[in-house]
Amino acid sequence: MIEIELLEHVAGELFDRAGRGKAQLAPSVRRSYFGVMRTLIATLMIFGLTASAAFAGDVPSAARDADGTGKTYRLAVEGMMCPTNCAPKVKESLETLPGVRSVEVDFENKQAVVQTDQAIELTTEACDKSFGNSGYFISSIEEVDSVAAIPAGN
Repeated sequence: MIEIELLEHVAGELFDRAGRGKAQLAPSVRRSYFGVMRTLIATLMIFGLTASAAFAGDVPSAARDADGTGKTYRLAVEGMMCPTNCAPKVKESLETLPGVRSVEVDFENKQAVVQTDQAIELTTEACDKSFGNSGYFISSIEEVDSVAAIPAGN
């Protein structure tokens, strides 16, 4: 409520200079303040829901191959320290590889599932090269036959 009082005071001074009374100002300031707060809370709630969905680690969903012609690889990724910076950087790096259709990173399990074109052979060397000097590296890579081959919870 201190913010409202401060807003009323500052705006009141401006209204007085313009020849308007402070009594006209108070309801407007209160409506504006609560409108802004409502919008802020709604935005934070939406961001929270979006962020929780993004970091839920639903790796198998990205491994679905719509046309049945691609390959799916499961990678063990080392060097990730945080979900907010590392996981997106790993995803972006792997997406730069030729023939990669989709990448999903599961920070909690330190894994990535990469969907590629059928003709692509994904290698540890190519993945590590895509990371540059970022400190991430692939400790293991395996091609999985289908989404069912990916253990539940990964």
